Amino acid sequence: MAFGQLIDQRKLNKRNHVVALLRDHGPLSKARVRQLSGYSMDTLISLFKWLEDEGYVLPLRQPASPDETIRSKGRPAELYALSGERELYLGITFNQSGIFSALVSFSGAVLDVSRDELPILEDQASLEAAFVSHLLGFLLRNSQRIPRIRRIGLALPGQHDPEKGILLHYGLMPFLKDLDLGRLIRRHLAGLPLACRHNVAGLARQLLSDGSLGKDYQRILYVSARAGAAHALIQDGRILLDEGEMGHIRVPSSEMRCECGRIGCLDTVFSARELRRLLPGRSREDIASSLRQDAENGGGETLRLIEPAYKAFCEALLDICAAFSPDLVVVSGELFSILSEPIAMIRSWIGGMIDLDRPPSWLPREFLYRSSGAEAAAIGLCYSLIEEDWAWKAD
Repeated sequence: MAFGQLIDQRKLNKRNHVVALLRDHGPLSKARVRQLSGYSMDTLISLFKWLEDEGYVLPLRQPASPDETIRSKGRPAELYALSGERELYLGITFNQSGIFSALVSFSGAVLDVSRDELPILEDQASLEAAFVSHLLGFLLRNSQRIPRIRRIGLALPGQHDPEKGILLHYGLMPFLKDLDLGRLIRRHLAGLPLACRHNVAGLARQLLSDGSLGKDYQRILYVSARAGAAHALIQDGRILLDEGEMGHIRVPSSEMRCECGRIGCLDTVFSARELRRLLPGRSREDIASSLRQDAENGGGETLRLIEPAYKAFCEALLDICAAFSPDLVVVSGELFSILSEPIAMIRSWIGGMIDLDRPPSWLPREFLYRSSGAEAAAIGLCYSLIEEDWAWKAD
């Protein structure tokens, strides 16, 4: 019995390996998969037959590229691609500004993304109602795909219970307590496995979809600043820390009390809420336009108002860099997208705090800005679930 189970596990591992190759490389011929995997042609014929019969793989009649044209008696080799609709993953996330959902195929294709902006809310019942409305709207639009959803990923901000899908506390929406979004999801999608993670975990995984970053930099610090600031640490292409609450690092420029109870947390001066307080009634587009004009004119009132908040962020960033010594810092999120030149401005503010002519050994050698919306947390969490379900190990 044990021997039979071992054979089944090896077949499953090889199947998942073939799927991973098609996901990474796109359409391939059996001959090319043989070169990449090292499996015998008899093994691949059996694997491809099962994958095609089950609808995971579809034959393509035309080669995807000249490199994939392998001629036999003057005829091109048949190529195979993953089906974009066979097995699906639903990712959901939210923050102060909105609720976001994404539907992702096991092939890696993003099939649908939805966003509903949130007004300023004052109680938990209002958020629950908005969440259900968003979910039902998304499911209605994708009603034909619901039976093919395999797993659901819930990416949450703040402190949460990963087993139950409950948000225990979210400092930027302090009226939320023990918010059971898992219960709301199960009410409409009963029986589907639900995985709950911190939203920065999904954002960091989305970042790794650019495979070159993990290869070019050994240690990456990823910072997301949307409603507030959170961080993740990536080592050798793998996420080591995915629940970093950068917003609760203490900065000397603040003496305000944070929702967590401490004095001087970064969130008290650097958050979407504080930006709205500093510039009431102004949209992100208005602020970004003003900052571009400031840059052209060599300064201005808008920059003067928000600069202390961004300098406080740089103080906290240097503390994290001193602790982790990253090779690369990647920043993303709406709080950076409004800046005319995010990296140049961050470097300038850091230059006022340390001697860049004699930088400390822990200072990153490079900073990058990546534009991505909050929906990236939902998409990235789907990618993580796909990796878990379709994992394989080299023989």
